[in-house]
Amino acid sequence: MGTSIITTKWSEEKVADAVKPGKTERWLTDDFGRGRGSLRLRITKAGHPWYYFRFGNGAGKQVQLPIHIGSFDPETDGVHGWLKAWKIADKWSGYLQDDHKDDLAAFIQCEEAKAKVQAETARAIKEAEAAKAKAGSLRALLTAYVDQLERDGKPSVKEVRNTFRLNVLEAFPDLADMPARQITSKHIGTILGQLIDRLQKKAGPDKKGGNGARKLRAFLIAAFNAALSAQEERGDDTPLAGFALDANPASAIPARKFKKLSGKGTRHLNDDELRVFLAKLNAVAGLAADGVRLCLFTGGQRPTQLLRVAPADFDPVRRTLLLEDIKGQRSEPRPHLVPLNALAFPLVQHLKKTNGHKARLFALREVQLQSERLSEVVRDIAKAMVEEGAARGPFTLADLRRSVETMLAELGVSKDIRARVLSHGIGGVQDTHYDMHDYLAEKRTALDKWADKLQSLMENEPEPVVEEALPGNVVEFRRRG
Repeated sequence: MGTSIITTKWSEEKVADAVKPGKTERWLTDDFGRGRGSLRLRITKAGHPWYYFRFGNGAGKQVQLPIHIGSFDPETDGVHGWLKAWKIADKWSGYLQDDHKDDLAAFIQCEEAKAKVQAETARAIKEAEAAKAKAGSLRALLTAYVDQLERDGKPSVKEVRNTFRLNVLEAFPDLADMPARQITSKHIGTILGQLIDRLQKKAGPDKKGGNGARKLRAFLIAAFNAALSAQEERGDDTPLAGFALDANPASAIPARKFKKLSGKGTRHLNDDELRVFLAKLNAVAGLAADGVRLCLFTGGQRPTQLLRVAPADFDPVRRTLLLEDIKGQRSEPRPHLVPLNALAFPLVQHLKKTNGHKARLFALREVQLQSERLSEVVRDIAKAMVEEGAARGPFTLADLRRSVETMLAELGVSKDIRARVLSHGIGGVQDTHYDMHDYLAEKRTALDKWADKLQSLMENEPEPVVEEALPGNVVEFRRRG
């Protein structure tokens, strides 16, 4: 028990043997010496222990004060808490030497009150320091950044939130609770490295799994940059400020590190694949399928922007649809006016007729349709096409957008007009401050060409694959025409 430094006549065995039920009440006494009082243990008939400190006051009268030991640990406080009681009595004995014989009870009460206040103060300071550290933690920074994305209406907010939650907050909880200003590029490298390892194991040896790590790196860079900008521009009046950052640790991780790991998106549909896709899409009903159709008909618009359009954004006279481009770090959405060709216009008219009373044209029970629903439609069709041998491989909603731009280029639409149609790469000094032309006529010409191509593909549906018997047991599969 480590009691060699304690001068006492008691022992574990003596106390354990004494504290038992009996016919009479019993007492054990341990004197601290002349004038220093003694520790007394009372054992009731039922075998319950009660501790007291006995001493003589200034008038020579014996006084006995109860010792409340509360909860105790037998490993450190002795069997039945006798060692804890002895230490309390020994402390009170010291008070007697300081001439507190006549006011010992009051003095003890005062000392215990002071000790309680000191303990509560220390605990409050510790909790405040912990709260301050947590408030300035990496977790707090990432949370504040996601909240800012949500306030700005950024379409990436859901992906960013889930990426941080899975790969930082849950994967590295201790690191997430560190002060953000103490996070180094080595910490960021550890986070990204674990994600790469996990993705490679999940994807298999033929997949490199770097796209997820590339995205996480980009999200982390953006979060730290947002915090740095906030503390420089706005002081401490925003949740993104106040982290006292000196630099962006994520930006120290070179982008080239992920180039070999990331699979460059190059999948696009050819004419035959798009023809089959349109035929299968035409057989699918519902708002999500209409969303995929409108994405295609309008030249590959971003689904997250298209699904946000309100009835008032449709101008039936000018035959246009107004989108808000909120992609990137824009503080204010950029208006993106899309001319509606012969395929897109009647579809938007139908949406206005059925959903014109709602806040969004793409709304189910007043709730805006999410782009994931459109992705499901494309994924199901792509899977069926692969199984039927009508597609070279699987493809996604994003691959459709790439396919549209590729085909617009084949139709002779210039790179600059393609950028205007698809609303990307527009935000430089020239476009923002000098070129005020709306390019509506040029975009309309390009999208009319696109509608003619789609109409041609839809009018020439693929013929079914047939079997023609050959001599012997050989069967040749070929497409007629």
